[in-house]
Amino acid sequence: MKKVWTLGVFLCVAILCSCGNVTKEKLGLANSSPNEFMVSPRPPLSLPPEYDLLPVGMENYYDNDLDELSEADKGLLERISKEKISDNIQKKADAELKKLKTNE
Repeated sequence: MKKVWTLGVFLCVAILCSCGNVTKEKLGLANSSPNEFMVSPRPPLSLPPEYDLLPVGMENYYDNDLDELSEADKGLLERISKEKISDNIQKKADAELKKLKTNE
């Protein structure tokens, strides 16, 4: 009985392998690649004309008064404004990167 089962499976596999591409595609066994000449070009992406408008009720969302900020936020803004912004930030970043590489 086992030999008959094995022979039946072998015959089914042999029959499926000998099928042409059309039959394989109908059975879903063959991969079909898309036809590059049938692809239609898409128009370029664009933003809608009302993209910059805010939703209703959010008109004053970006108008933050300093009175509405918490004490922590006020302290952070003061600390940022006191620190001097250096012009040679790239040199400092390169120096710190070299330090990190040498420590490894």
